[in-house]
Amino acid sequence: MKTIQASTLTYRINEKDADFRSLLAGIIQDHRKYLVDCVINTGLDRYVDYKFSQRLSQSEINDLKRNLSGLKNSTISLDKYSSIVESVNKYDFFQLPNVIFYNEIDQRLKENLIQTEINFNTHKKFSHDHE
Repeated sequence: MKTIQASTLTYRINEKDADFRSLLAGIIQDHRKYLVDCVINTGLDRYVDYKFSQRLSQSEINDLKRNLSGLKNSTISLDKYSSIVESVNKYDFFQLPNVIFYNEIDQRLKENLIQTEINFNTHKKFSHDHE
């Protein structure tokens, strides 16, 4: 029996269960959803300002929220979380680390912020070229 601590929840799953990998994937996905919700609901604008030193408009914040909702609702691949799978297989008790998920959230935000900057600069250049 494996015990997995994820935020405030504790899960127990039997490693001999035929659905072990899908159950583990569900636990990981639920934890990622929880952390994404925390980032969105506790002030995404402050989080972005803190992590990336950028202040955003409300429409940009809404775009980021939609983007993070896409991450939150996407299915996970256990291959991407192989270090977690290995640790769960190795230990009877394992606490899911938040850092892996925050890195994923930050990467998604960074990609979206870069795209926003590219779109802004392209639009600005286009506007100046046609004045």
